[in-house]
Amino acid sequence: MGFFLSALLVSCSQSEHEEATKNEAAENKPLILENVLHKDKSKIKQELEKNREKPILSHKRTVSLNGEKYLFEDEKLQKGSQVRNIHMSEKGRIKGTFVVITKTGKITSLSFKSKTKIAKDTFRLIPMQNDDLLDIYKTLLADKSLIRVEIEIDYSPDSQKQIFK
Repeated sequence: MGFFLSALLVSCSQSEHEEATKNEAAENKPLILENVLHKDKSKIKQELEKNREKPILSHKRTVSLNGEKYLFEDEKLQKGSQVRNIHMSEKGRIKGTFVVITKTGKITSLSFKSKTKIAKDTFRLIPMQNDDLLDIYKTLLADKSLIRVEIEIDYSPDSQKQIFK
């Protein structure tokens, strides 16, 4: 009978110990949540900014040209800059020329190195300076006398090998 009582005492003490550890675990959970809730918001922001990864395309710029979105890596959009069409994933090189369709058949906005008529009311324009073609493109888009403005992009396989000069 003594053996039976000692076995009963051991089993009761083990179940009490298990209940006590469960209660302690349940009490610790709210403490952890309270610590997170009471953390200083500025510290949380600092931690998030430290842990924030830079985007994969961090050195690439997105630009809308000819009604499509393109990526390019250079500081400025210049003649010979490599661009990649986002939707078609095709690479091309900027030729440095513009094709415009006018309402009146005349171009009055900017002075260009060359203005070549290629069709009725359609001209190929070569700018005097090729510093930043994006600025020239935006200026041409703002011109109300122009119906359509496109910057020429060469998608040929040869354009991948050589840089236009």
